[in-house]
Amino acid sequence: MIFVEYFYLDIYRRIVDLHEREYLKEQNVVTETQCDLGLTALKFDEVLHLMSIDYPEKYHVRIVVSSKSSE
Repeated sequence: MIFVEYFYLDIYRRIVDLHEREYLKEQNVVTETQCDLGLTALKFDEVLHLMSIDYPEKYHVRIVVSSKSSE
């Protein structure tokens, strides 16, 4: 995603390997077209941190839903 590359230069990212790509396709998480465009893996905690800064309302909803599901 170009947006992530230009605005979040310090975030860790790596290209998803073939095994991960096939698993994601089998689970219907991504389509063949998305795979062809390229998949990049990000660290979950860094994504949450960015979300808390850039999208605080959505981050709050995510935290509430997460806490309810762990009860």
